[in-house]
Amino acid sequence: MDPLQTTTPVVSEPKSFGPLVGIIIVLVVIAAGGAYFWMQKSGGDQQESGTATTTQELPPLSESDEVDSIESDLSATLISDEDFSSFESELNAQ
Repeated sequence: MDPLQTTTPVVSEPKSFGPLVGIIIVLVVIAAGGAYFWMQKSGGDQQESGTATTTQELPPLSESDEVDSIESDLSATLISDEDFSSFESELNAQ
């Protein structure tokens, strides 16, 4: 090596943590999403097996806008007080 030639010191570039942080964030989001769906699935099974609810189908309504037709639809769909009390008890239980 020639004494007049000078060597430059090798300076390493500072390492970037950006990709590592990005990978960690992606993994945390995937884990949180998996936990959310796992809880939804297990929570849904408990709800279904908890209480059996019955639904009552309403009679079909006419499409007429005549007063007599509206009154007959209203009288056919009157809901008893028992239905309201069961609804209120279910609402208060939650």
